[in-house]
Amino acid sequence: MERVAANIKTIVTTYAPLQAVDILEEWVRRSEEAIHQERSFREFAIMTISNLKSLVTEQGNHAIPLVIDDVGDEPNEENREDAVRRLIEESPEQRLTIPDIGEKLGIGYPAAANLILHSKSSMLHKGMIRFDRKAPKPRYVTIDPGFTEDGNIDFYLTELRSCDPKVQDIPVMRRIAEALMVYTQKGVWAKNGGKRLRANHLLKAFRNHGVLGAIKRVVQGPITPGFNILIELGRWDLTFEQIVIDFSDVFDDEAVQLAAVARLKLLKDKA
Repeated sequence: MERVAANIKTIVTTYAPLQAVDILEEWVRRSEEAIHQERSFREFAIMTISNLKSLVTEQGNHAIPLVIDDVGDEPNEENREDAVRRLIEESPEQRLTIPDIGEKLGIGYPAAANLILHSKSSMLHKGMIRFDRKAPKPRYVTIDPGFTEDGNIDFYLTELRSCDPKVQDIPVMRRIAEALMVYTQKGVWAKNGGKRLRANHLLKAFRNHGVLGAIKRVVQGPITPGFNILIELGRWDLTFEQIVIDFSDVFDDEAVQLAAVARLKLLKDKA
């Protein structure tokens, strides 16, 4: 039971609630086909799924990941993605297999595979690592040398400035730039027929109305462009409704009120 609890704890402290639910429900489905020794796993996973769904209903999918107090130590403060990159960089050949990474991080193979490959916000989808699924075994994970998270955000900040010269490198603009970056991720394109999730329409709106003005117009509409994908990725914070609420000091009162109403509706729809 201790190993089971540790594996489930890794999922709920790593992923946003709805994403954790998807992973755990898949594990439960697989365990139902296995032998009786998986019974304790199913019971604990089902209980955790119930807790996660309650958390989403109360706080939304970008709530702080669930904390389980009674099953061992708290997870290491180091970001798991950073830990993976550090492990690869420190390995003699600067490459590791997924089982090796899972063992070194103490999270096991399933959690490591989800973190690196399978989840909708995996390191592979983000372009952080390279992994050739068709290569002969053992298959290795290597670092993509072209990836720098801050560099990517800086690129999209530049794109925002090309639309609106008043854009400054301030927290609200970095959040908006990150949203634009996620809208245009290759991993997201594949889920939407290769389209940029209306990113080109957003850029046009930014040019016509300014970045903040365009976002106010968006929250007056039905939903943030690409909203469902953002929820699947566990990124409530990148919806324009949430951006307006989080940075209410740079938006007028009308925009904040509209965003609050829209977010409440979205929470009810997703509950």
